[in-house]
Amino acid sequence: TAMIAEVVIYESLDKPFLTGKIVVVDNKNMFSGMEFSGTERIQLSIGAADADHEEMIVEKTFIMTGIEGVKNNNKSASSSTFVFSIMDEIGFIGRATKLRKSYSGNLENIIRKIIRSEFGQRIDVSLTGAKSLKDINSVQGGMNIIVPNLNIIDTINWLCSRLTTRNSSPYY
Repeated sequence: TAMIAEVVIYESLDKPFLTGKIVVVDNKNMFSGMEFSGTERIQLSIGAADADHEEMIVEKTFIMTGIEGVKNNNKSASSSTFVFSIMDEIGFIGRATKLRKSYSGNLENIIRKIIRSEFGQRIDVSLTGAKSLKDINSVQGGMNIIVPNLNIIDTINWLCSRLTTRNSSPYY
């Protein structure tokens, strides 16, 4: 919209979720009476054209995690600039939700179960070069695990740290 001056999205190799900042210029004093709780949802639609000039639209839901700054643009305070920090919804839920469950199976299937049940998402393995999920197998066989009150992101990282390929290489 016209109120958004800047959107910066960060993708990190260390985090399995997106973070960012949104700069909003409030010329109509709409935000003056609002009290932000820090968990407001922001839906972004980002459009671009691919190599064949076909339009691609990506819709992503972010959750506002804080207000980094507020600046009055004029003396009458009728115009203000807000800087909001944001985190994608999966990252927010993944850090806020604790798991206290037991799982059985190989580690890949356990990770798939967690992602499907907690996020309602399926894993896309197309970027790995594998044709299907069956093509990705670790050396570790079936096991029983108990998740000791970890959040979802830490649980998945913990399970991934135990995975190795057939030639003993770690999964990332």
